Amino acid sequence: MGPSACTCGMPRPKIQVALDTTCISEALLIARSMVDGGADWIEAGTPLIKSQGMEAVRRLAEMCGERAVVADMKTMDAGRLEAEMAIDAGAKVVTVCGLADDVTIREAVKVAELKGASVMVDLINTKDTLARALEIQSLGAHYLYIHSGLDAQTRDGSIACKDELLRRLSSSLKIPVGAGGSITAANARRAVEAGASILVVGSYITKSKDPAAALRLILDAVGSTA
Repeated sequence: MGPSACTCGMPRPKIQVALDTTCISEALLIARSMVDGGADWIEAGTPLIKSQGMEAVRRLAEMCGERAVVADMKTMDAGRLEAEMAIDAGAKVVTVCGLADDVTIREAVKVAELKGASVMVDLINTKDTLARALEIQSLGAHYLYIHSGLDAQTRDGSIACKDELLRRLSSSLKIPVGAGGSITAANARRAVEAGASILVVGSYITKSKDPAAALRLILDAVGSTA
């Protein structure tokens, strides 16, 4: 299954499935169906990495083959060391927090490029998000990501994406912007229309009784090849 035009006339975004379980067997089971179903990237979520360490990244990378594994490290310090650990375990994309020091982001980017991988910077809780995004772009980051964290979703309700912020970022930046946080088949297209090049989908898929069917609904919503 390959990418095609989105139903809104935009190129289909990458679909990144976030595995935020702490159980490696559960993560591998879902990941297998996601690869078979056409997801683009498989994310080793932060809880999975904290529970299982780099073994989770290694196991997912072995299973996913050519599909990229994203290691959601949320690095705040030791950028080179943490990025290197994840990439050596098989990750093709590693995440760094946008609140990290510039040198942390820069060092993560250096080692990622040396090893043929990429850095996604998570803008969670940044205040002047556009200004910080422009700074991060200048540091060499390959992707930016905005989302509502799990705790914020509990407090504020279901926040799928920040449409106006997405529009501002996507129109001002030269690098792709991802969006996540309560993404569902009902709002996925809206996020793409607002400028998201990557959709990070978590519980809508992973907590579904039929994760493969939930993925199919997401792909149908944004356009996919049959």
